[in-house]
Amino acid sequence: MRTLLALLSLITLATAAPQEGDTILGKCVSVTDADTISLLVDKSVYKVRLSGIDAPERGQEYGTKATQALASKVKGKQLTVEVAGYDRYRRMLGKLMLDGESVEFWLVRNCWAWQYVKYDQSEELSMAQKLAKQDGIGLWAGEANGLKPMPPWEYRDRKRTLSKIKSERETSATPDATGSFWLNTGKPPSARSAVLAGPMSYSPIAIKLKAQSREYAWDDT
Repeated sequence: MRTLLALLSLITLATAAPQEGDTILGKCVSVTDADTISLLVDKSVYKVRLSGIDAPERGQEYGTKATQALASKVKGKQLTVEVAGYDRYRRMLGKLMLDGESVEFWLVRNCWAWQYVKYDQSEELSMAQKLAKQDGIGLWAGEANGLKPMPPWEYRDRKRTLSKIKSERETSATPDATGSFWLNTGKPPSARSAVLAGPMSYSPIAIKLKAQSREYAWDDT
């Protein structure tokens, strides 16, 4: 019995997901964008979010080019990952190393990503970004002409704000499901043939009866 329990414990340890503080070795099998990859470790595939940086989103300028740059750098290669934990999307957070070189530093230094100062204040990435700005290429190509690139965190905030505004407008334009309205049947609401229907929010704010044509004006805004 003890032997069986010991064997089960070994299997559990062998199949457990890497934890914060672990260092793992795996092969990059795909690149989602310039700060997210998929890593094959043994027979398990982990989605890894590069820590300390933030890269352009797909809808942003340089989003595609930055993704292609990272893919050409790491896809199909063996990477070392220093696990820093997991985010709310269950992606592994980690620092990537390729042949002893920091992949995060490489991306920032080559003008494909920002230092994500909300989560990283390292002097290393700060210096990499400073040098990248001085080069004036990639993300920073327009700064010489006063065109400051929009960081991806601002881009995401703007998208969420616009989406919220759109949702609120659509909600306010939707009829109240608890209301009622009179269907215009060509006769005054007091007539027996008038129909009460629901659920809708339309209300006869103003009903103007034209003596000759017997038509009605309805306020349904």
